[in-house]
Amino acid sequence: MKVSTSKTKGASPVTTELSIDWTGCSAEHLKMFAIQALVIKRQGVWRRGGIPAKESIRAIDHLPGTRNRVEQKSEEEILAELYARMGSMTPAQRAAYIGGMPLAEAFELEEVEAEGEIPEDADTDV
Repeated sequence: MKVSTSKTKGASPVTTELSIDWTGCSAEHLKMFAIQALVIKRQGVWRRGGIPAKESIRAIDHLPGTRNRVEQKSEEEILAELYARMGSMTPAQRAAYIGGMPLAEAFELEEVEAEGEIPEDADTDV
């Protein structure tokens, strides 16, 4: 099999003729290789689309040659993730998340709240 590898992004690929001797590998060994490949493939998807707390996949959907894509989530999945995220946020973080306030400002607001100096125009009851 021919494998093309670039040493760095944008570099010209070098082709390697790779032979694999599967002698002595059991079905369990082959499954271990498949699991390793699937985990690496899913990690790439998660880095681009968010890392889930739990995920179930079908191996057949990830055969070699398929593209890593961020799957569309159902409305229920999106809402469940939103509620989970919001539940662990402080009032200032929730306000920033909902209102589009830059996160740095939300943390500054939290520091002010902690000192007991909440500005009159600050809406922290979200």
